[in-house]
Amino acid sequence: MRDSNALSHGSVAALLERFHDLRLVVLGDVMLDEYRAGNVSRTSPEAPVPVVKVEDEHHCLGGAANVANVARALGANVELFGVVGDDVGTARHLDQPNTNGSVHKDLQWPALVSQTICLTLRC
Repeated sequence: MRDSNALSHGSVAALLERFHDLRLVVLGDVMLDEYRAGNVSRTSPEAPVPVVKVEDEHHCLGGAANVANVARALGANVELFGVVGDDVGTARHLDQPNTNGSVHKDLQWPALVSQTICLTLRC
């Protein structure tokens, strides 16, 4: 028995084609996603936590900014509205292409940063 809600190649292609006709407004937290990768060779003597030697760093738009970027990449006409703090992360956000809409800079707004650290253990 076939599920009537199952996606087929044709239905996915049809959905993606419709993105070119969409005009979207994205309102939300504009944040920065930070990814760091490195090796762990020991545990800190002060606490049971790994000591990481960061070897690679990557930053990209996160939160509502990521949603807007993905929708834009799929062909939608997107405007992003949000607030960012006046910090280093803000500079990275505003340097990204395709930030149509209004991203308000507020000196009192806290920086919104999501950090992911990928570890490689070496014993």
